[in-house]
Amino acid sequence: MFDDQQGGLRVLLEVVPRPSLLAAIDEDANLAGNPNAAEQLSRAGMVVDADWTALRLGPPPNGGKSTLTRRPRFDMVRETVNKVGDVVNKVGGALPMVDMQIPTWSPPERRTVLFRASLPLGDAAEQALAVATERAEVVGVYNDPPVALAHRRHTDSSHGNAERVGELMSCDRLRDQGLTGNGVVVAVVDAGINMEYLHGRGRRNELDGSLSYVAPMSDHSAGDFPVGHGTLCAFQVGIAAPDARLADHAVILDPAETDGEPLMQAWLSDIEPGYVKLHRHLSELDLPDRRLVVSNSWAMIHPDWDYPSEHVQNFSDNPEHPFNRMVRALIDLGADVLFAAGNCGQPYPVGGCGFRSQPICGANALEEVITVGAVDIDGERLGYSSQGPGRIVAEKPDLCGYSHYAGSGIYYADWGTSTACPGVAGVVAAVRSRYSPAELPPYALKDALLRSAHPADGHHSPDMGYGVIDPARMLERLRSLVGGV
Repeated sequence: MFDDQQGGLRVLLEVVPRPSLLAAIDEDANLAGNPNAAEQLSRAGMVVDADWTALRLGPPPNGGKSTLTRRPRFDMVRETVNKVGDVVNKVGGALPMVDMQIPTWSPPERRTVLFRASLPLGDAAEQALAVATERAEVVGVYNDPPVALAHRRHTDSSHGNAERVGELMSCDRLRDQGLTGNGVVVAVVDAGINMEYLHGRGRRNELDGSLSYVAPMSDHSAGDFPVGHGTLCAFQVGIAAPDARLADHAVILDPAETDGEPLMQAWLSDIEPGYVKLHRHLSELDLPDRRLVVSNSWAMIHPDWDYPSEHVQNFSDNPEHPFNRMVRALIDLGADVLFAAGNCGQPYPVGGCGFRSQPICGANALEEVITVGAVDIDGERLGYSSQGPGRIVAEKPDLCGYSHYAGSGIYYADWGTSTACPGVAGVVAAVRSRYSPAELPPYALKDALLRSAHPADGHHSPDMGYGVIDPARMLERLRSLVGGV
């Protein structure tokens, strides 16, 4: 696990607000920043981060992985909080929280609040965990791991170009059918987009500033970041979806290096507020209008960044980690969420990869997301593309997209599963310009993608999932399922 700048272990603390906690808060104070509230939340050395705005969400369902869910903690507080829903609404109205209205999570007294905090190093961390989790209002304490974008410094030649990839993905046919991503937003969760560069490379996608999110530590604004990994990802979206609007979620911004190769890193908690923003947006729309695709070309690449799988704080193997629940909640509202499989495959993993097996983990391994591996234009798996089985769902990756070709001009090649994922996201966005989640829910669209992937024999392999994306076959399948193409 990684420690933060203050020398502690980073965690996410999920609590149920109750009167004794609320009484310590001034009406206009930030719950995390208020010294009296922080004193109640900080036990045995756990320190709440006053600079991170608390998020409101729902707790893990009963029967989740955490053993804490089997304690009757809500019964313990119900005596003193008969109307916890009203209490939580009071907190949300008085404090700068982001409110996640999740219709599938009920009853209202099961609403919870998420804080970022840190634990002391060494044996004191276990003591702090034990004391915190014994408190009735604490639902759980979870790891807040680093996640990363990985590059390579070598200068392998590219193989093919973006035009050829467009041919392989039947983009002319998509355009002929009017499937260009018009009316669809693609959120690129990455290192920031440079829109001027994209337009200079012939892309006509426009920025959706209202749905963009920039991490608070950045000095840049959405669409105006240095040209790099995020711009590379945005370029791929435009191959199949030239008219989709781009939401710039610039959250993975800290440069680092491992094994002589460059990284861009962030804490998982840096990404979460952007997801909540997207969730709030969709919840305000009618289902036919919820045309949102979310592309994530990042991953947790080392097991030492996490608690062991048997710990309830774990992210890698735990579908009930708060971030993993956020991702599923967004899909429940109609969003299509894609994750890169990662570049920790054999025999050529990138520097910094620490998994000896099963590198597809955390949100990248959720059943509901579309997890994308990478092949070259000849359909051959690229040797760094992460292989399954996944750590949460075994059948990962789901399918493969194209990579390692010339296109954006930013690196020696548009390479990695970082390139393949937004390329597939562009295809999904193109389809969404015709089919809303009301008539084609995310699970049905994913099923059509997988069943039409080449060679479409219905067999899953840990190397390439169900095969290579084949949009022409997908269109045929959609025509038979819902018509209109």
